[in-house]
Amino acid sequence: MKIDIFDLSPFEPIARYSLVMALAFVGGSIISVLFSNPLAGGVDLRALAVYAVLAVVAVLVFFLGMRDTHRVLAKTKKEELKTVDRKIIGLFRSLPAGEEGAQNRDFEAAATELNLWSAYEKRLKGARTWPYNTGMMRALLLSVCLPAATSIAQHFLVKWIGG
Repeated sequence: MKIDIFDLSPFEPIARYSLVMALAFVGGSIISVLFSNPLAGGVDLRALAVYAVLAVVAVLVFFLGMRDTHRVLAKTKKEELKTVDRKIIGLFRSLPAGEEGAQNRDFEAAATELNLWSAYEKRLKGARTWPYNTGMMRALLLSVCLPAATSIAQHFLVKWIGG
């Protein structure tokens, strides 16, 4: 199977699946907030600690679902970097002395190829190995904050209705 480290779109469904699993987990947390009302009587540090742990678990669910995909992409990136490194080292070793006109032309060709491989190496080093995008991360962050926001809103609603 050929994996293009610069095109992660075939792997985004895995990230979406991980996001849905994390959102389902957060949804369960929100349901528990609505039924338990941890802040109705004031700030309960135990309840806040439980919801903090649930937020961490939701993030773990998101990333652990993509762990194998990340491993495959990281391995592909590492292998490609090794190939590029061998090419660059080979080009450095094959550089002509540059004393004669013909050798100067060879030097220019080698220098051009070296620049191309160096640019490719730089782009390859910047390639992502996690298949999520910014929108998915934003959704995860907002969903992790949602149980706390629900609890706080519920607290103020109880105070407003109660008097």
